[in-house]
Amino acid sequence: MTKAPFPVVPDQHRGQRAAITCKLAELFLRSKGWRVTGAVPGVERFIFVTGPHTSNWDFVYGLSAALAMNVDIHWLGKNTLFKQPLTRLMYWLGGISIDRSNPQGIAKQVAGKIREAGTMALIITPEGTRSKVGRLKTGFLRIASMSDTRLLITTIDYGDKVIHLGEVMIPSDNMDADIDHIQNLYAQVTPKNS
Repeated sequence: MTKAPFPVVPDQHRGQRAAITCKLAELFLRSKGWRVTGAVPGVERFIFVTGPHTSNWDFVYGLSAALAMNVDIHWLGKNTLFKQPLTRLMYWLGGISIDRSNPQGIAKQVAGKIREAGTMALIITPEGTRSKVGRLKTGFLRIASMSDTRLLITTIDYGDKVIHLGEVMIPSDNMDADIDHIQNLYAQVTPKNS
């Protein structure tokens, strides 16, 4: 039995991208020596909690992996990214425009969009920046709790060139413990910039 080159995507999260788009993304990843391991969960809603996030290349490789797998992903971007001439491309790539002028309302705004969609796979980098941080931000935990959404802990390992779709978590009542657990998983891989 031949192993599938990428994790299989459950029907409810399969994208509608053209086969050529998926193949080009796959060829790009292979040409750079990257692979994707793990599994896409069959739950209705989940957040790819992706890290460590230290480089703009994280977006390139992560998006390429999503396109290669043909997963219908969404990601958050500041509203200034969604201006012409890139507006249609950003939405086609799964972007969700967020107004960051009111940071306290972002988690509620995103949780509402997830609930409205019913089925969604959302990518969030919990550092909130490409700079080294001492502690992850907690917004993704609040979003998950408010929208009854699972977390898929996803690591980007530049040492082994692997994007790993790891464990599926349900946020607990102890945010500090959840953050510590996720940071420990991120600490086991090599980021692009330390």
